[in-house]
Amino acid sequence: MRPIAAFVLSMLLCSCAHYATPGGPAPLAELGAAADAATQPPSPQLPMTLAIVRIQAPGYRSASATALGGGRYSVLPGSEPQTSLAALAQWPLVGTAIALDPALLPRSFETLDALRLAAAKRQADVLFFYTVDTRFEADGQSYAAASELPIGKAPPAGARLLSTASGRFVDVRTGYPFGGAEGRAESGDLASAWKTPAALDARRLDAERQARDALFADAAKTWQQIAARYQ
Repeated sequence: MRPIAAFVLSMLLCSCAHYATPGGPAPLAELGAAADAATQPPSPQLPMTLAIVRIQAPGYRSASATALGGGRYSVLPGSEPQTSLAALAQWPLVGTAIALDPALLPRSFETLDALRLAAAKRQADVLFFYTVDTRFEADGQSYAAASELPIGKAPPAGARLLSTASGRFVDVRTGYPFGGAEGRAESGDLASAWKTPAALDARRLDAERQARDALFADAAKTWQQIAARYQ
């Protein structure tokens, strides 16, 4: 192929590239409302075992992960690195921090009961469930979850991505709600990442890690209030 023809072809291929934005967040407010209806007092055993799980919208997919299960929400396993679990285990009155075992989860999720049962099988006392909402904006347009984002050329004006991580603590045995937390992160100046799906997804993952870190920092403050009840 002649050099000029090859260059034109490469430009055409580049201009037609697309990036699949990740799926949406789980309906945390609805699930939390069900927990808020719990009337039985919490019953943790000390030191407590804290179970962590990330949930997303049904059928959640991203360029790097696929969630499990259907129904009202899905579960994204393997979201918690051992370093994060070790850090959470240092919180007051926490003996162990664990991730939920996918083998203990059902195929469909309608309420928090499925997660509480999986946590109970691991003898957990408190469950922290959270979700991540990542959105892309360009040219004043917000791209919905699981949509095609055209890339491969100069990024539109104001191109950025916003990631929000939100979570709640509930008592595993009674469903009693202890409180919630939230963390946010923003990534602008996407010029270098707008060229390929891999580069753009790397920026997404970085923003989501920052949002999760901010979530856990805020969750630590909520946990201080929870632990104060039993100290």
